[in-house]
Amino acid sequence: MTPDIGSAAELPIDVDGIRAYSEMVHSLAAPFTDNGKLVICGFGEALNYCNQIQGKPAQKLRPEIRHVYIGDIEKTVDQIVSLARKARYNAYFSLSVYRDDLRPTLRENTEDIRAVLGLVADFDDSNSSRWSERLPLKPQLVLETSRSRFQAFYFFEQPQQPAAVEPIARKLKE
Repeated sequence: MTPDIGSAAELPIDVDGIRAYSEMVHSLAAPFTDNGKLVICGFGEALNYCNQIQGKPAQKLRPEIRHVYIGDIEKTVDQIVSLARKARYNAYFSLSVYRDDLRPTLRENTEDIRAVLGLVADFDDSNSSRWSERLPLKPQLVLETSRSRFQAFYFFEQPQQPAAVEPIARKLKE
């Protein structure tokens, strides 16, 4: 059966928490202020009664991509909150710095990433409530992104090159 990914109405939106998180990400990205940008994505699924009963995959909603310049915290907060308020969408703020000339598309490549600020483990399967037992080390931050769905964050002390963290990201995904 397709898990219910939740909706914006299920959890309150913590604007102060979003601002604090955005400030931290912008601070980590500060070395790239003049030649990079950050990306926020909104992903959603249009679940309906038939999909839940029949266990068929949900219809994907059109992704929404938003780019913000490093240092523009207010625009970042506004973009995350606007995506989080959309029914059946979740907002994701990438922990990567992208080329400043990146076109607003969903198909970024590793070559588009200038630096990686951290890694995220996403738990939105039927066993998501046991996220802490499934991780090799304790994360620095855990968010409940929708009902019973979690993301565990690991932040680097300084930006890293994508190739350097790729093996760690693969292991974390496993």
